[in-house]
Amino acid sequence: MIRYEAVIPAQDAPMTVEQAVHALFPDLSSRQVRAAFAQRDVKLDGRRVAAKEDALAGSLLAVYAGEAENAAQIVFEDDAYLVLNKRQGMPSQGPGSAETLCARYCGASVYACHRLDAQTGGLLLLAKTERARDEAMAAFAQRKIHKTYRCIVRGTPSPDEAVLHAFLRKDAKKARVYVFSTPQPGALPIETRYRLLERQGELSRLEVEIATGRTHQIRAQLAEIGYPILGDDKYGDRALNRRYGARTQRLWAVRLTLWDGRTFAVQEPF
Repeated sequence: MIRYEAVIPAQDAPMTVEQAVHALFPDLSSRQVRAAFAQRDVKLDGRRVAAKEDALAGSLLAVYAGEAENAAQIVFEDDAYLVLNKRQGMPSQGPGSAETLCARYCGASVYACHRLDAQTGGLLLLAKTERARDEAMAAFAQRKIHKTYRCIVRGTPSPDEAVLHAFLRKDAKKARVYVFSTPQPGALPIETRYRLLERQGELSRLEVEIATGRTHQIRAQLAEIGYPILGDDKYGDRALNRRYGARTQRLWAVRLTLWDGRTFAVQEPF
């Protein structure tokens, strides 16, 4: 068994021990967390605790579990940056996030320089200092950093390669976005380039690049033109997802090229 431990930080709202475990140890799967509580392998200041007890700021939280099932992989590190191959289900920022995971690894604060949707896996750039973060965010704003994704969609787009232009409006209350072919109040322009890599029966594998990094852009724009991503229940085809047993969306950030030409790449796991 491995001992995972961290001091519970001050918090704006009350948190249960279970919530604290998920927030502080995002690389432990939900199954591992449930098993740890069932086996009474969660301790607060040395005392065994139940999932719904209050998590007190300043207390030492310890969890005994096997090797993390949801571990993300650090593919690059230097004095200024980390590049993380983020797992699906992990947010970029906030409780239980890539920032939390990398901060625990570094023993100091780190900063996500951009975001990937929680349900999108792949390469995420994080900075070790505020100065490095600001440099990276300026490069993103100037479109000097390029991200490439791969996905599996329903159908076969025609033509095999195209640049899509549209307008996207975010509805924060509904946690979704809407895509329009013409300008609309509150909608921002988006640009997405896709290239067909392979036909797989009624499915296709695409490579996608985005010139604008809006919330849910790839998922919503491909769905809008009739080619939703496999496994995406929010914008996609739920019947198709069930038929293929696709419980996670088939979308992965596979390549990241920085402003200085350094390029990092991973293989999509589907």
